[in-house]
Amino acid sequence: MVNQNISFEQYKSHLDEKQAHIQKLLVDQALSQRDKAELEQQLAEVQKRISGDRDGYLAHTEDLKARIKALIN
Repeated sequence: MVNQNISFEQYKSHLDEKQAHIQKLLVDQALSQRDKAELEQQLAEVQKRISGDRDGYLAHTEDLKARIKALIN
């Protein structure tokens, strides 16, 4: 069975990396309005998850458990 538990530090690090990646993409001047809006929406979601830190982590782990259970069944 796949290890479905990641540490809170790993979870937070992943979100920080994702936030930095999206911010870097937003600097690209060649983005269409649609792409920019989509990235801004993704960034807002990541920032929301970062601000909720512990609650977001718990929601993330519960989501992973549910996905694994759905795959197994």
